[in-house]
Amino acid sequence: MKYFIMDLNPLYKAPNIVSGFNEINKRDITLTRWRALKKRILLYMETDENTVQTGLITSPLLLFEDEVFKIVSKYDPKMPSRQVPLLDAERRISCLYYLPILPRVDCISPKCELSNARTKFVCTPILKLNKIRGNHIFWLDGIDSDLPIISLELAESILKRDVMGIKLTPVELE
Repeated sequence: MKYFIMDLNPLYKAPNIVSGFNEINKRDITLTRWRALKKRILLYMETDENTVQTGLITSPLLLFEDEVFKIVSKYDPKMPSRQVPLLDAERRISCLYYLPILPRVDCISPKCELSNARTKFVCTPILKLNKIRGNHIFWLDGIDSDLPIISLELAESILKRDVMGIKLTPVELE
């Protein structure tokens, strides 16, 4: 099986989230503490004529657009989440995203070089396939990962829907 880092394609301008963060404690975005989060978290965004509703937003939080979230949920039906409506009051635009609560998987190969701060890869990420154990979407454990790893099957399901703004970078497996 192949795996990819899923990121926002820089050719697309995603909604810019500007406020509402005080509703979210990042430490609660884990499988052990997610129930501390509100069920629906309103965030405010800024948009302009070039902004599109991308399939995901990666900053400051990982958020999936409704259609992407439905696809991801089919691959991991027990994945907890929270609804995140985004509102641009000035332009009277709103859209619905979901905050997924992903598992952390310790599968980074010792052959993989990380920066001194252990926050990003120096080379192409190398993952141990036997440690992934069939997960279709997850965070990398052991680094401050902001981007999810997804399986080829899940990536194909998302891309078949012509979702905008998703970039996939392959990872090496051992």
